Amino acid sequence: MKGVPCSAGARFGNGVYFGDNSGKMDQYCDIDKEYSKGNLLHQMIYPEDGNCRHPGDVFYALVCRVTLGCSRVYKGSGDFHPSARHTNELCDVPGVEPPLPHHSLIARKATTNVKDPFDEYIIFHSDLTYPEYLVAYQRR
Repeated sequence: MKGVPCSAGARFGNGVYFGDNSGKMDQYCDIDKEYSKGNLLHQMIYPEDGNCRHPGDVFYALVCRVTLGCSRVYKGSGDFHPSARHTNELCDVPGVEPPLPHHSLIARKATTNVKDPFDEYIIFHSDLTYPEYLVAYQRR
């Protein structure tokens, strides 16, 4: 992922969005119904010569290490403003010379939509992320 521009954003603009609760991640997962020979992920985790078969109706999620650095905490409506220098940067950390933008944004559940009770962590540079595990799961 190093050097990959972040463009998966939504509410807080372009960035990579994370949560600390699997329920948050599950909101964005699409179902994988069956094995496909042409699917590279399937070839890697369900090899034809192996004993692990595609279970059908499976979902996938990445467990990542994320460096948040100096975070800006979103406190509600009107509090989020990116830097005037660049739309992919947050405002500067106060009292730091030379000027340095915040590395990440934390949106606490208390300040987000009541229907979405999960915290969100947004980074604007993908090199702050290390995908560590791929988790395959089924809903019951």
